[in-house]
Amino acid sequence: MNTQPSEMQTSRGRFFFWIGLIILPVFWVWWMRAEYFSRTQRRAGWMWTVCYLGTLILCKDLVGERLQALIFSYSTVSLQLGAVLWLWLLFRVFSFKQLVFLYLVSVDVIAMLASLWVPALSRMEPSPTCWIFPLIPAVLHLLVEPVHRWRKKIDPDTVKTMRKRLRILMYSLIILLLGCWSVWLYREFRDGRRVRTPSTSSAEPQTEPKFPDRVQALLDSEWTEVSITTALCTDYVIVYATTVRLKRETPKSPVYYSLPLGQAAPEKATVDERDLKTLFTDTVAAAKATFDHKYPIEILNSLPPEKAKEMIRSGALKIGPNDVEMLSIRGKTAAAEVRLIEYGPFSPLDTTIQTLFHTKQMEVKPSEHKAILGLDPYAEE
Repeated sequence: MNTQPSEMQTSRGRFFFWIGLIILPVFWVWWMRAEYFSRTQRRAGWMWTVCYLGTLILCKDLVGERLQALIFSYSTVSLQLGAVLWLWLLFRVFSFKQLVFLYLVSVDVIAMLASLWVPALSRMEPSPTCWIFPLIPAVLHLLVEPVHRWRKKIDPDTVKTMRKRLRILMYSLIILLLGCWSVWLYREFRDGRRVRTPSTSSAEPQTEPKFPDRVQALLDSEWTEVSITTALCTDYVIVYATTVRLKRETPKSPVYYSLPLGQAAPEKATVDERDLKTLFTDTVAAAKATFDHKYPIEILNSLPPEKAKEMIRSGALKIGPNDVEMLSIRGKTAAAEVRLIEYGPFSPLDTTIQTLFHTKQMEVKPSEHKAILGLDPYAEE
């Protein structure tokens, strides 16, 4: 086995290489050339790669579902990958003492920038532009070794002069970032003390019927088709729903039901009056429960800006990734089509639907969100 590259001659380099081989052997195994690694090491790497690919093939259905969800989380994946690449780059370029000093000086700046970057990247639509963040450190990684070789060839006095200039540049950059952080902090406190009055539109009386009343009016009307759906919208972009669709020609005609999520229902399956009354009673109860429930983001949106900031800073309300329950009711009447949607807990309506129609909660494909729920819960407004 010949001399390995300088990166692999250190414990840090070997650690990161074998971590990469464990996580993504399909890529890193090709770097295990015969002149750098022993036959035993290369054989172990290829055996792990074969096991890795075999597991992916055996779990292809599960992997396919995860990849489909991954398409809608490009920004999150690119953010995590970019953070790892930037951290790895710092370990390759700086010594341990420099890293400690850099952390102590710039920890507040990093926190401030993260508070701005992370929300922006998390809201970014799935797009190739999301990969700019990890692409920059990836390119810099390729330049580390050539720069090291170039430094060895030039005069030592020139290297010392360059080091002094780089230190001045680095300190200037840190001071600039601290100045930006101070300006941002000042603006935050200034905006927090600014008095803002709520808009007049929020103080006007609401004349439109409330959600439970609209649901009751639809169910009491001469509808020809009604779809009732309870859905759990997870923060990892997967929806689980229980749904039933009711149809009738006239108010006195038999009511037939179908299961839109691909589950087999008896042909021309009818719903008796007792079961229909039970379903509608629980639907109205669920409408009242969802209407009365308020998620933290809904509460903050209803408050004046200064009050909302105060509640966030005090920790009275916390905003973060969470699962959201949704009730969707759509109907067709002779006059128009109606779509009623509200967010909040709907139990036990889901259990009622599952019991009466012998169905179960199932995953909804992203392409069926609008067809089943009436809207895409993850689409930007």
